Amino acid sequence: MDRQDVFDRLFVLSCAGVAAVTVFPPAWFWTETLPGTSRWLTPIAIVLTLAVFPGRRAERHGAALEAALARVMIKLAPLCRSRSARLAAACGVFLLIEEALFGFRSEFVHGDSINVMRFVDQGDWFHKRAPLSIAAMQALHSTLGAALDWSAEQSVQRASALAGACAAFAAAHLARTIGGPCLSLQLGVFAATLSTSASLLFFGYIEHYGVSSAAALWALALGVRAIDRETSPRAPALCATLAALIHGAMATLAVPALFIVGRYAWLRRPDTTSQARWTEALVTIGLCMLLTAIVIALMNTVGYRLAHETGFGGSDRRMFVPWTDLGGYTRYTLFSTPHFHALLNQWLLTLPAALTGLPLFGVLWLRERRGSPGTPTQSAVVIYTLLCGTGYLALTAIWNPDLGPLPDWDLFAPPGLLASAALATLVVCTHATRPGLATRTLLLITGVNLSRAIPWIAVNCFMA
Repeated sequence: MDRQDVFDRLFVLSCAGVAAVTVFPPAWFWTETLPGTSRWLTPIAIVLTLAVFPGRRAERHGAALEAALARVMIKLAPLCRSRSARLAAACGVFLLIEEALFGFRSEFVHGDSINVMRFVDQGDWFHKRAPLSIAAMQALHSTLGAALDWSAEQSVQRASALAGACAAFAAAHLARTIGGPCLSLQLGVFAATLSTSASLLFFGYIEHYGVSSAAALWALALGVRAIDRETSPRAPALCATLAALIHGAMATLAVPALFIVGRYAWLRRPDTTSQARWTEALVTIGLCMLLTAIVIALMNTVGYRLAHETGFGGSDRRMFVPWTDLGGYTRYTLFSTPHFHALLNQWLLTLPAALTGLPLFGVLWLRERRGSPGTPTQSAVVIYTLLCGTGYLALTAIWNPDLGPLPDWDLFAPPGLLASAALATLVVCTHATRPGLATRTLLLITGVNLSRAIPWIAVNCFMA
């Protein structure tokens, strides 16, 4: 048994631990996120994945899945030979995804949903903590919404569904880069990224976080492509800036953006000079600063909601969980047991596979890298995706939810998408010579994520 098999079995055991928590929930567990008998979905997903892809035959079954996907692509190829046909197909798929997400839209109101609808209905364009989120929704409401007689609620829900379609294309873009020519790996990366409960943000969900999550996924996907092809980091850096301007919490993407910009500047390539690379890096940083300055100038010219507030702490002016002093809307202190339970519940809801998978496969990647360093490009891709996936996740550990941890679940949801994408990248990179085993692990991640996502989406979309 080699090292990869050992870590894969440890991951299976950790998933079994997640299943045990859902089947036999402790007193602190959010049972309202698992209606009826849905607590059995996690063990069922694990058993089905291991039954279809048993460890010893994972490579053979992975090859069979690859062959089946290849046959499907061969049959579809004649339909998309020309560029116009491919564009028409992409537009059709985009609209189909948007309509499906809007058709199964969330009917339950969480967090600041009422305020978001009110801002759009009253004609506001900017919000202090989410400048371009309200602007995007207002632009949709003022154009298509006015033409089709949508209410403010419908316009916000449409914006969320459109963001979901954009996120699906970003995940597909990421999957093509990470999975390479292997179709089964592409499918696995795509499914593992979008299968979390955080995807509820795209089901016509009324909040800021769906639009910002879509922009963040594009920043991640374009950054991986820029590293893989050693091209300019301008597009991913601008996407990261856009995500931060849509909602301020995405400012955590500044670290990975600076990483790829700095890497490009220091990269040694025979086809470009050092001066040209540094010029491009500085221009990229300048464009990001210019975009930020333009948005701030517009906000101050037009006016924006919550201009009277000091800081970014919400209703009680407390952005971070306090060390000791309880006051305002604070439910717990930083090192208290209720805070630990709230974080566990949030992470088990939005990133159940990544919660244990990221540290496990992160250690495996470090050990594999020590024995065989691999390519600098692969290492940079892993570091970049980990920075994207863990930055916002670290912020959730200290962020203070005004409405309580469950009503403010959406505040902590976006890391579910980014962390799942980072985990999928880790799995592919640590199983580079064993695509069948990587496919099995990606399907297991998808199954565990869906076992929490399906009940949570059902609760919000059909049982509200």
